[in-house]
Amino acid sequence: MDLWVVMVTDGTVVEYPPEVYGSREMARDEATRWALRLARGDESIIEVIDSDRWSVRDVDVRLVGVSIAALSPDVMPWVGTYWTRDGYPDPEAVLLADRAEARAWVRTPPPNALEAASLHEDEWILSATYLVRGEEAYAVAHRAKLVGAQPLSAQIGPDVVGQTEYEVEVTISLLQRLSGIVRGGPGLSKNEVENLVELNMPEISSNIEETLDVSWELESFREI
Repeated sequence: MDLWVVMVTDGTVVEYPPEVYGSREMARDEATRWALRLARGDESIIEVIDSDRWSVRDVDVRLVGVSIAALSPDVMPWVGTYWTRDGYPDPEAVLLADRAEARAWVRTPPPNALEAASLHEDEWILSATYLVRGEEAYAVAHRAKLVGAQPLSAQIGPDVVGQTEYEVEVTISLLQRLSGIVRGGPGLSKNEVENLVELNMPEISSNIEETLDVSWELESFREI
Protein backbone atom coordinates (compact mmCIF):
# COMPACT_ATOMS: atom_id res chain seq x y z
CA MET A 1 0.00 0.00 0.00
CA ASP A 2 1.72 3.19 -1.21
CA LEU A 3 0.92 6.42 0.61
CA TRP A 4 2.44 9.90 0.88
CA VAL A 5 3.41 11.89 3.97
CA VAL A 6 3.51 15.69 4.19
CA MET A 7 5.78 17.00 6.96
CA VAL A 8 6.68 20.52 8.12
CA THR A 9 10.07 20.60 9.86
CA ASP A 10 12.26 23.25 11.47
CA GLY A 11 15.71 21.80 11.97
CA THR A 12 15.18 18.46 13.70
CA VAL A 13 11.72 19.43 14.96
CA VAL A 14 8.50 18.30 13.24
CA GLU A 15 6.43 21.45 13.71
CA TYR A 16 2.95 20.08 12.91
CA PRO A 17 1.35 16.61 12.95
CA PRO A 18 2.42 14.72 9.80
CA GLU A 19 -0.36 14.22 7.25
CA VAL A 20 -0.81 10.94 5.37
CA TYR A 21 -2.49 10.96 1.95
CA GLY A 22 -3.65 8.21 -0.36
CA SER A 23 -3.02 10.31 -3.48
CA ARG A 24 0.35 11.79 -4.44
CA GLU A 25 -1.40 14.59 -6.32
CA MET A 26 -3.46 15.52 -3.25
CA ALA A 27 -0.38 15.33 -1.01
CA ARG A 28 1.67 17.54 -3.34
CA ASP A 29 -1.15 20.06 -3.56
CA GLU A 30 -1.37 20.25 0.24
CA ALA A 31 2.43 20.49 0.57
CA THR A 32 2.38 23.44 -1.82
CA ARG A 33 -0.40 25.02 0.24
CA TRP A 34 1.67 24.55 3.41
CA ALA A 35 4.57 26.39 1.78
CA LEU A 36 2.31 29.25 0.69
CA ARG A 37 0.74 29.53 4.16
CA LEU A 38 4.14 29.55 5.86
CA ALA A 39 5.25 32.26 3.43
CA ARG A 40 1.99 34.14 4.09
CA GLY A 41 1.38 34.23 0.36
CA ASP A 42 4.81 35.69 -0.55
CA GLU A 43 6.01 33.19 -3.15
CA SER A 44 9.32 35.05 -3.50
CA ILE A 45 10.58 33.62 -0.20
CA ILE A 46 9.72 30.00 -1.11
CA GLU A 47 12.79 28.06 -2.23
CA VAL A 48 12.02 24.93 -4.24
CA ILE A 49 14.72 22.45 -3.17
CA ASP A 50 13.42 19.70 -5.46
CA SER A 51 10.08 18.31 -6.64
CA ASP A 52 9.27 17.02 -3.13
CA ARG A 53 10.71 19.68 -0.84
CA TRP A 54 10.11 23.38 -0.27
CA SER A 55 11.92 25.74 2.10
CA VAL A 56 10.49 28.91 3.67
CA ARG A 57 13.34 30.55 5.56
CA ASP A 58 14.28 27.94 8.21
CA VAL A 59 11.20 25.76 7.76
CA ASP A 60 11.00 22.86 5.29
CA VAL A 61 7.91 21.24 3.78
CA ARG A 62 8.64 17.62 2.82
CA LEU A 63 6.66 15.21 0.67
CA VAL A 64 7.76 11.61 1.30
CA GLY A 65 6.50 8.38 -0.28
CA VAL A 66 5.92 5.53 2.18
CA SER A 67 4.61 1.97 2.07
CA ILE A 68 2.77 -0.21 4.57
CA ALA A 69 1.14 -3.63 4.37
CA ALA A 70 -2.14 -2.60 6.02
CA LEU A 71 -3.80 0.06 8.13
CA SER A 72 -6.51 -0.54 10.71
CA PRO A 73 -9.66 1.54 10.19
CA ASP A 74 -9.86 2.08 13.96
CA VAL A 75 -6.26 3.08 14.77
CA MET A 76 -4.37 6.23 13.80
CA PRO A 77 -0.98 5.56 12.16
CA TRP A 78 2.30 7.10 13.29
CA VAL A 79 5.16 8.56 11.27
CA GLY A 80 8.73 7.97 12.40
CA THR A 81 11.79 10.06 11.50
CA TYR A 82 15.39 9.33 12.40
CA TRP A 83 17.57 12.43 12.72
CA THR A 84 21.24 11.54 12.32
CA ARG A 85 23.99 13.11 14.40
CA ASP A 86 24.61 15.43 11.40
CA GLY A 87 21.03 16.75 11.66
CA TYR A 88 19.68 15.05 8.53
CA PRO A 89 16.54 12.87 8.41
CA ASP A 90 17.43 9.31 7.35
CA PRO A 91 14.86 7.95 6.87
CA GLU A 92 12.69 11.03 6.45
CA ALA A 93 9.50 9.11 7.15
CA VAL A 94 8.52 5.58 8.14
CA LEU A 95 4.81 4.79 8.34
CA LEU A 96 3.98 2.79 11.48
CA ALA A 97 0.63 1.07 11.88
CA ASP A 98 -0.07 1.95 15.53
CA ARG A 99 1.39 3.23 18.78
CA ALA A 100 2.90 -0.11 19.76
CA GLU A 101 4.78 -0.38 16.46
CA ALA A 102 5.90 3.25 16.79
CA ARG A 103 7.21 2.63 20.32
CA ALA A 104 9.14 -0.44 19.18
CA TRP A 105 10.62 1.49 16.24
CA VAL A 106 11.70 4.44 18.39
CA ARG A 107 13.31 2.17 20.99
CA THR A 108 15.34 0.13 18.50
CA PRO A 109 18.92 1.48 18.65
CA PRO A 110 20.44 2.53 15.30
CA PRO A 111 23.79 1.09 14.16
CA ASN A 112 26.77 2.16 16.27
CA ALA A 113 24.54 3.24 19.16
CA LEU A 114 23.97 1.83 22.64
CA GLU A 115 20.66 1.83 24.46
CA ALA A 116 18.74 5.11 24.40
CA ALA A 117 20.25 7.87 26.55
CA SER A 118 16.77 9.30 27.17
CA LEU A 119 13.17 8.49 26.28
CA HIS A 120 10.08 10.69 25.97
CA GLU A 121 6.48 9.58 25.57
CA ASP A 122 3.17 11.41 25.54
CA GLU A 123 -0.15 11.07 23.74
CA TRP A 124 1.15 12.41 20.42
CA ILE A 125 4.94 11.98 20.38
CA LEU A 126 7.37 9.14 21.12
CA SER A 127 11.10 9.84 21.01
CA ALA A 128 14.48 8.47 21.99
CA THR A 129 17.90 10.15 22.08
CA TYR A 130 20.91 8.04 21.15
CA LEU A 131 24.63 8.73 21.40
CA VAL A 132 26.40 7.81 18.15
CA ARG A 133 30.16 8.28 18.39
CA GLY A 134 29.68 10.81 21.12
CA GLU A 135 27.04 12.89 19.32
CA GLU A 136 23.27 12.89 19.72
CA ALA A 137 20.88 11.34 17.19
CA TYR A 138 17.10 11.19 17.55
CA ALA A 139 14.40 8.68 16.70
CA VAL A 140 11.02 10.43 16.83
CA ALA A 141 7.51 9.21 15.99
CA HIS A 142 4.45 11.46 15.72
CA ARG A 143 0.82 10.42 15.64
CA ALA A 144 -0.27 11.29 12.11
CA LYS A 145 -3.42 12.63 10.50
CA LEU A 146 -4.85 10.23 7.93
CA VAL A 147 -6.29 12.18 5.00
CA GLY A 148 -7.99 10.35 2.14
CA ALA A 149 -6.06 7.11 2.64
CA GLN A 150 -8.36 4.10 2.70
CA PRO A 151 -7.30 1.22 4.98
CA LEU A 152 -6.11 -1.79 3.01
CA SER A 153 -8.65 -4.00 4.76
CA ALA A 154 -11.42 -1.86 3.27
CA GLN A 155 -10.15 -1.89 -0.30
CA ILE A 156 -12.02 -3.95 -2.90
CA GLY A 157 -10.21 -5.02 -6.04
CA PRO A 158 -11.97 -4.02 -9.27
CA ASP A 159 -11.74 -7.51 -10.77
CA VAL A 160 -13.28 -9.54 -7.93
CA VAL A 161 -15.77 -12.00 -9.43
CA GLY A 162 -19.40 -11.47 -8.49
CA GLN A 163 -19.06 -7.91 -7.23
CA THR A 164 -20.84 -4.89 -8.69
CA GLU A 165 -19.61 -1.32 -8.70
CA TYR A 166 -21.77 1.48 -7.31
CA GLU A 167 -21.36 5.17 -7.86
CA VAL A 168 -22.04 6.96 -4.57
CA GLU A 169 -22.37 10.51 -3.32
CA VAL A 170 -21.45 10.98 0.34
CA THR A 171 -21.66 14.05 2.58
CA ILE A 172 -18.88 14.15 5.20
CA SER A 173 -18.80 16.23 8.39
CA LEU A 174 -15.53 16.65 10.30
CA LEU A 175 -15.16 17.67 13.95
CA GLN A 176 -11.67 19.16 14.17
CA ARG A 177 -9.57 21.02 16.71
CA LEU A 178 -7.95 24.17 15.27
CA SER A 179 -5.41 26.61 16.64
CA GLY A 180 -4.29 30.06 15.59
CA ILE A 181 -3.57 33.64 16.61
CA VAL A 182 -5.92 36.62 16.28
CA ARG A 183 -5.08 40.24 17.00
CA GLY A 184 -7.24 42.83 18.74
CA GLY A 185 -7.26 45.38 21.51
CA PRO A 186 -6.64 44.50 25.17
CA GLY A 187 -9.40 43.37 27.52
CA LEU A 188 -11.76 41.94 24.88
CA SER A 189 -14.83 39.95 25.90
CA LYS A 190 -15.50 36.40 24.73
CA ASN A 191 -17.99 37.65 22.13
CA GLU A 192 -15.46 40.15 20.79
CA VAL A 193 -12.78 37.48 20.50
CA GLU A 194 -15.29 35.19 18.76
CA ASN A 195 -15.86 37.98 16.22
CA LEU A 196 -12.09 38.10 15.59
CA VAL A 197 -12.05 34.33 15.15
CA GLU A 198 -14.86 34.61 12.60
CA LEU A 199 -12.92 37.25 10.63
CA ASN A 200 -9.73 35.17 10.70
CA MET A 201 -11.32 31.76 10.14
CA PRO A 202 -9.82 31.24 6.61
CA GLU A 203 -6.33 31.43 8.13
CA ILE A 204 -7.16 29.55 11.33
CA SER A 205 -8.82 26.71 9.38
CA SER A 206 -5.46 25.80 7.82
CA ASN A 207 -4.02 24.96 11.27
CA ILE A 208 -5.74 21.65 12.00
CA GLU A 209 -4.30 20.07 15.15
CA GLU A 210 -6.49 16.96 15.29
CA THR A 211 -9.54 15.39 13.70
CA LEU A 212 -11.79 14.37 16.59
CA ASP A 213 -14.68 12.77 14.73
CA VAL A 214 -15.84 11.98 11.20
CA SER A 215 -19.49 11.44 10.31
CA TRP A 216 -20.99 10.79 6.90
CA GLU A 217 -24.31 10.27 5.17
CA LEU A 218 -24.98 8.44 1.91
CA GLU A 219 -26.82 10.96 -0.26
CA SER A 220 -27.37 8.80 -3.34
CA PHE A 221 -26.10 5.74 -5.19
CA ARG A 222 -26.61 3.92 -8.44
CA GLU A 223 -25.42 0.62 -9.83
CA ILE A 224 -23.05 1.00 -12.77
